[in-house]
Amino acid sequence: MLACYLLIGASAVLARLFIKYKYKHKIIQHDLFKIPKPTEPATPSVARHFKDPLHKLILFLLCGTIFLPRQPWRQLTSTLLYDLVFSISSVVITKTIRVSMGEINTATSPFGDSYYNAAKDPHYISNLDSPIDPFIVQALNETNFTNIVHVVLESIRMDSFPWDEQGILHNHLRKNFEKPRNATPITTSNITPFIHSLAANTLAFETVYSVCPLSHKSKIGCTSFFVLADLVYCGQLPLPLDFTVEMEEPAKMYQTCLPQVFRHINSVGDKESEVLSVFDQQQLQTVGRAVGRTADHWETIVAETSAGEFDHLKRIFQYAGFDAAITADELGRIHEISEYDHTLGFFDDLSLDFIWRYVDNARRRSPKNRMFIGWVTTTTHCPFIVPPKWANESSQSYVKDNDQWHSVNAYLNALRWTDDKIQELITGFRSRGLEEETLFVM
Repeated sequence: MLACYLLIGASAVLARLFIKYKYKHKIIQHDLFKIPKPTEPATPSVARHFKDPLHKLILFLLCGTIFLPRQPWRQLTSTLLYDLVFSISSVVITKTIRVSMGEINTATSPFGDSYYNAAKDPHYISNLDSPIDPFIVQALNETNFTNIVHVVLESIRMDSFPWDEQGILHNHLRKNFEKPRNATPITTSNITPFIHSLAANTLAFETVYSVCPLSHKSKIGCTSFFVLADLVYCGQLPLPLDFTVEMEEPAKMYQTCLPQVFRHINSVGDKESEVLSVFDQQQLQTVGRAVGRTADHWETIVAETSAGEFDHLKRIFQYAGFDAAITADELGRIHEISEYDHTLGFFDDLSLDFIWRYVDNARRRSPKNRMFIGWVTTTTHCPFIVPPKWANESSQSYVKDNDQWHSVNAYLNALRWTDDKIQELITGFRSRGLEEETLFVM
């Protein structure tokens, strides 16, 4: 990577020297033959600037932006240079504003200085007095959810889930890969039938994309055309650098995270009513009229089958504010398994099994807490290994895959596996009577 930057920089310097020498050479010839310089009429300053090749190039690029496709980020045309300039400049601007304005001590965080405090953020603009967006109001009309299930899908594009037969990935496979004999057609109904059946009744955000193709950074936050950083867990713009440097000084995570928001809600809740409700429940049970009640307290957990020690994974979840962060280390101890299923950790079935055990236990409480459950999939992470039982029963051959990892067929099968598990997740909440009070986010 460093060699690449040096090569680009050297090329730019050589190009500048060449242009400088070219114009200087013309001047030397002019003086050598003693040809008097012709008297030119005064050129307006604007026109004189556009004689410079650099200014012509800038004008050409500006005009070229007019012809860029709408929503170009959907085509993954963002460059490393753009991401570097965008990320670094945002940090520099923020730091400059903080230095010029100084500290603002109008409020405090209930968790001290270790977390984001909006009162100290010079960019913070309160919208508490503004009405909720009508579109959101309509979408959530008459919906009273007490649980949120947030699913983070690994390495899945918008046109992959549900599978888009007009999307870029589909067209690339159609043009560049042959089909074997008796191949399974690459269609929406063969790859993502369940999520496609729900697509018409869901809200989709098509203008958000990951800054870096690194899983942990994508959990921290994604960027959008409309705002600086859209929320995944922390609403923070990741730095386009290898590994999670956001967990190290001086770039340590500076933004609030969604689980921290639930902690704030809990800190201002009416705990007295929650305590007294236990006694009320006991009274109702004596007369045979015990009813289930949901507390106002949010309990936040996240489960992922990857190794928690790799690249700060568990620390990211803990810093984000989750009450419990379950990774391969904890799952291995629970099930007394000493060896991973593959290089990343365990198959995702293990984390999904943990979620069911947690949900069933939470439902037995009286009153029961509100649940924010994060489930992070890993099956669609390279090298796309699905559980052996599912592979034997459901794996399909879609293309002639000459890659040594057979990655295309493996990825398409991993998508189908993910679709099956999302169906299992939603129908599992339905069978437990929780679907109507649960908001699913992916």
